Amino acid sequence: MSAEKKPVFAGNWKLFGSLAESLALAGDVQTGVTGISDAVVIVAPSFLAITSVVARLKDGPVAVAGQDCYWEAKGAFTGQVAAGQLKDAGCRYVIVGHSERRATWPVNAPFASQ
Repeated sequence: MSAEKKPVFAGNWKLFGSLAESLALAGDVQTGVTGISDAVVIVAPSFLAITSVVARLKDGPVAVAGQDCYWEAKGAFTGQVAAGQLKDAGCRYVIVGHSERRATWPVNAPFASQ
């Protein structure tokens, strides 16, 4: 038997909200979706708020996502976040491939012809 497909509603908070504002918004979202069982509701707070928001939403109907992740599990990748780190922080989802995170290399880049 296959799992029932549900619509997904996700809010990407981008670079908005202090920790206190993120916790307040998480609480408001949780209250606002009380009783909704026919959809998946996800919030994607800034990286620094993830663990606090996960704790705030614990055992509730709202899931937490990372806003992006890096493809390497470990290494010297300053400022990046690995998928395993997000999972460890309590995220169940991650937004991958957002247009703001994608980059295209200029045609005249020195390595483009190599």
